[in-house]
Amino acid sequence: MSNAGLDNVGDGQWADVLVVGAGVAGLIAARELTKRNISCLVLEARDRVGGRTLSQKVGCDWVDLGGQWIGPTQDRLAALARELGVATFPQHQEGTKIVSWAERSSPTREIFPGSRWGHKSSLG
Repeated sequence: MSNAGLDNVGDGQWADVLVVGAGVAGLIAARELTKRNISCLVLEARDRVGGRTLSQKVGCDWVDLGGQWIGPTQDRLAALARELGVATFPQHQEGTKIVSWAERSSPTREIFPGSRWGHKSSLG
């Protein structure tokens, strides 16, 4: 590919493709372009990569705050996790969950308590 018609992007860098966003999709797009010897530049507005995938330390524990679940039909995402060495573990869905937030806790049978998807589970 040529650089004809492309504007110069920051610090004199040129790229065949500009990838906007350094979330999982943007980073995979950049990786695939690079594998094909297509130059690319990834732009991210935040001070970190990962997009919605985010874990943050709360007290002594780590809490997943973003897109962190892999569903049973998401085979390509599961394969990517294996390829990248991202550990996974089963999500237990049976029984009562304890939700603790802001020093309050309560038992629930909702899948996602307090959300619009917080319908009652028939699993427990």
